[in-house]
Amino acid sequence: MRIGWTSIPWLIVVLTALLWLLSFYELTFVFWPALLETIATEENRAQYWFLFRPYLNIYLFGPFVIAATLVYILLAWMWRRAKATR
Repeated sequence: MRIGWTSIPWLIVVLTALLWLLSFYELTFVFWPALLETIATEENRAQYWFLFRPYLNIYLFGPFVIAATLVYILLAWMWRRAKATR
């Protein structure tokens, strides 16, 4: 396998996808049930929101990071190909 100009962007895509899957699991099977169970008191709600926020950020912005990195890979590939055909 050749390690070339796409190794870092592909690493970003793979790691972001793994983090997104982890956040999906955490949000769906860990935090939502716990949050719904303990939402009655304000102090519990604040504690769970503090733990919940990083997973929500990854869940919401992860697909955008993956898409932007894939666009970067595509543009770099097209630029490299156009440069080679001159």
